[in-house]
Amino acid sequence: MKRKFFLKSIICLNALYAIFWVSASFAENPSVAPIDCHFTPRFVEGPFYLKKAMLRQDITEGMAGHDLLIKFTLVDSETCVPNANVPVDIWMASPEGGYSGVDNSLLVSNGTNKEGSTFLRGTQISDENGVVSFKALFPGWYATSPPNIHISARVADNLSFTSQFFIDDEFAKHIYTTVSPYNKRGEHAKKISWPIPKDLVVIPQKVGRSLALDKVIGIQRKDLDETCAYKDSTCQSSRPIQLLKDLRKIIF
Repeated sequence: MKRKFFLKSIICLNALYAIFWVSASFAENPSVAPIDCHFTPRFVEGPFYLKKAMLRQDITEGMAGHDLLIKFTLVDSETCVPNANVPVDIWMASPEGGYSGVDNSLLVSNGTNKEGSTFLRGTQISDENGVVSFKALFPGWYATSPPNIHISARVADNLSFTSQFFIDDEFAKHIYTTVSPYNKRGEHAKKISWPIPKDLVVIPQKVGRSLALDKVIGIQRKDLDETCAYKDSTCQSSRPIQLLKDLRKIIF
């Protein structure tokens, strides 16, 4: 009897250790050389980039929502060499479907004005392994697009790689219909379709009580754009207008 109890105790301790190891590794231990470093498609920037994002890892600001741990590993798609010391900006909509720091009515009718706020925006500098990580929230939806996470990485001086990751339709539906506070708004009608490349469609994984997105981003040098955001402040004011012009070119 004592032997059975002892064996059960050992098994439980090993299981707990495994869970702790997975969580700690995701948060603190960067990946060793990525296995798959094929190029990641660039994509239209989308709404709403702001130039002065705070250098921080936790971008939740205590907002209610489903925790989403994001880890991006930036590599050269041809050599698999990590892109170190690269500023990486991410931004996304809140569970209620609004972006911080902007007047959301520029994008959707009846959008709320969140100028002056900073939630769900942040910048991190990639380490020697090309890794950046953020503590975020599962993004809410807004009328014009499937739910997404925006990323812009300043790979070279005045040159950046910009893209978006879109949440798989069925996975997003599950969160939006079963998890608070998302289920107050329910399922989003806008689904993923062309021209969104399939390589930009992601399914977060469950890690403890959180969701986790661990993605290798293979960057082609020819895909780098001279981005207004990294030049000077005079570009900033024209950005929303250009954004709306870009969005008109895309039919979801």
